[in-house]
Amino acid sequence: MKKIPDYKVRDVNNLKQLVNESCEIFKDNVAYYVKKGTKEYTPIKYSQVKEDVDALGTALINLGFKDEPIAVIGENRYEWAVSYLSIITGTGIVVPLDRQLPVGEIENCFKRAKVSAVIYSGKLDEVMRELSSKLENVKAFIGMDIEKDEGKFLSYENLIKKGKELVKSGNKSFIDAKIDEEKMSALLFNSGTTSESKAVMLSH
Repeated sequence: MKKIPDYKVRDVNNLKQLVNESCEIFKDNVAYYVKKGTKEYTPIKYSQVKEDVDALGTALINLGFKDEPIAVIGENRYEWAVSYLSIITGTGIVVPLDRQLPVGEIENCFKRAKVSAVIYSGKLDEVMRELSSKLENVKAFIGMDIEKDEGKFLSYENLIKKGKELVKSGNKSFIDAKIDEEKMSALLFNSGTTSESKAVMLSH
């Protein structure tokens, strides 16, 4: 029987390397299609993904969240993906949460994970504002759909803009961040079908 040759694949050691190399190799290809308020989809190239990830990561470090647990909660959307990648590839520990969890369970997960900040979608704005008075450890509630900063509540778009300015001015705190491939980089909570949800620690 004729042997089928193996596919040639890149050696990838961590997610930062995967993102950086993929965005360079496929920079002119479309990575996502985003729909905002219209029936038309806007294409987003890999080059923009890299730019947005670098910008948000830089802005988060600039806010003091280096090596801190940061939650991401919301529906499936471009901003969620950028947030997840920005945290896990150089900022801190990503804590992705199910957007359909009851308010009490979200609060419980925030406390157990010792979350310092959360990035969330507009559909959860009311929930986050309710929790903000109960969670003193959460220093920033970053809304994907907030237009203006107000106290602890920060605009995702404004952070992206700020991060791009920082990168342009020479700030490489995120871009040059080293990845410890054995260190915990993600904290996931399982469904907890038989009892309280369990926290699962993952590295790159």
